[in-house]
Amino acid sequence: MVDTDETVLTDRQVEVLELRERGHTQREVAERLGTTDSNVSAVERAAEANVQKARRTLELVRTLRAPARFSVEPGTTF
Repeated sequence: MVDTDETVLTDRQVEVLELRERGHTQREVAERLGTTDSNVSAVERAAEANVQKARRTLELVRTLRAPARFSVEPGTTF
């Protein structure tokens, strides 16, 4: 398994995502991990939310580091 110490994902989230990426159903993942398929679904949703939050954070950092910024008044045409 990937080291999650410096990521936004928990070990369990990575474990679930890895198994799902390998084609396992939520029920199969649940059986393998000794939990319910509804728990696997919740872990998967939380992981996806964390991934989206990380993507938005990266986009914000890219925007802040952009070499040039300017404002355009509403209705302005180019």
